[in-house]
Amino acid sequence: MQISEPTNENFIVSWAYSREEWKTFSRWQAKQNGFFHYILIVLFAKKQFASGVQLTSNSVHLGRQAVVFSNEENELRRIDIHDKGKFNLMNIAFRNKASHQITEIKFPIPKGRLKEAIVLRERLLGR
Repeated sequence: MQISEPTNENFIVSWAYSREEWKTFSRWQAKQNGFFHYILIVLFAKKQFASGVQLTSNSVHLGRQAVVFSNEENELRRIDIHDKGKFNLMNIAFRNKASHQITEIKFPIPKGRLKEAIVLRERLLGR
């Protein structure tokens, strides 16, 4: 995943998570990588708690990292919203123009913010 400085600090949305919301997401994410990885995360790893996520028109800020998904190097491909049972998930996919590599950024949508996420999705996709 490419991590770089955002080109625009004007946040469109800023979401905060409870520790429980982030724990649920972290465990789901670990399960996606296989049972062994899940067990390691649950039993041994101390996952860093990301208290929030901020989005601009071209980047996602998660904790101290910023990932740019739309600029002269990267092209936004799609934004999906998925119901994962205990939480909703936003998945932003972008393509590096030089390497054609697709990268996905996944993060939970806080409880009570699904409608806002749908509006955000439409805005970022230019609809």
